[in-house]
Amino acid sequence: MRVVEFLGSTSLVVVKNGVFQPLFLQVKGRYSLNKGSFIADIRLKTFNSHHTYYVVCAFFNTQTLEIDDDILFIPTEKLEVLGNIINARKDKRYRIAARLAEQSKGKWAPYLIKKADLASRLLEKFEEIEKYYK
Repeated sequence: MRVVEFLGSTSLVVVKNGVFQPLFLQVKGRYSLNKGSFIADIRLKTFNSHHTYYVVCAFFNTQTLEIDDDILFIPTEKLEVLGNIINARKDKRYRIAARLAEQSKGKWAPYLIKKADLASRLLEKFEEIEKYYK
């Protein structure tokens, strides 16, 4: 598995040898939390839900100088259903507001994973894709 290219500063295309369909990741990062919650917005104007498109939300801890152990790995199909639509800066956006902690019970809790598990989750998604493309 390798990252093919950056599409802007926050998007990645990930491919696996032998798999025709790449995975697309939009990465949302923050350096500070808003009252303990991670908040990210995705513009509806540029958003197209797809089974190979995921949003990754990560908090960079300025005290430890590392990405926090807990990240969100959200399929865009679920973002379309669970995201709150807001008006911001003259356009509509999906808003993700979540606590990045294991004990979280909110609607985003099922998509909370350990950062160390991200590669294995991506490989699982490639295995799903391979079932349909072979």
